Amino acid sequence: MSSPILLQPQQELLLCDDDLPLLTAHAVLPCREERPSRFFNSYYRRCYRFFEERCRRDWFPAAQEAFHRALESAAPIPQWQARLDAAVTLQQAQLVSLRLDTVLVTEAKQQRFLQGDLWDLRTGLPLALSDCFPPRSRWRRRLLRHAADHIQAQEARFHPAWRQALPRAFRPRNFYLTEEGLCFFFPPGTIAPASAGCPTFCLPYDDKAGPFVPKM
Repeated sequence: MSSPILLQPQQELLLCDDDLPLLTAHAVLPCREERPSRFFNSYYRRCYRFFEERCRRDWFPAAQEAFHRALESAAPIPQWQARLDAAVTLQQAQLVSLRLDTVLVTEAKQQRFLQGDLWDLRTGLPLALSDCFPPRSRWRRRLLRHAADHIQAQEARFHPAWRQALPRAFRPRNFYLTEEGLCFFFPPGTIAPASAGCPTFCLPYDDKAGPFVPKM
């Protein structure tokens, strides 16, 4: 079995306006020491660069605007926080699944974004959602039906037009594996209010019809 994936804290990012800290960013990202790991490690370095760029380009200017509004109204100085946390959701002999959870906390709300990855540790390359189902199976239809069944039981939490939005919002890359089954999720604001984060559904494993953990 491959050695465990290392989860390494990155250097704290502190963004200031006139020496006042307005946005603090923390990140914990996976790293692999065994070969082949070059693509795996460079992939997560790019994920961190994208997170850092998002902090500087999008979230810090918004934090500055909130800061200046607070000055005008004599309100407390807002201190925003951003986190990028990786978690190993499943690891077997030559396979690992990870979830990246990005959270932005402001004075008014919390935003959450998910990313899922599945890796073949023998090759160091990612696996696709279709690898978790038999060839030529209608896995997309099955996943959408599973999500719809769960939404119907709690429709008040979703957009009124969720039925039309569901197939358009589906992204085959938005999944990860756990011990219980295959978890797939939808981007914030697509089928439910953005405040609900990423609606996530878990389809239990089925050795014949799928999903299953790919055999390495």
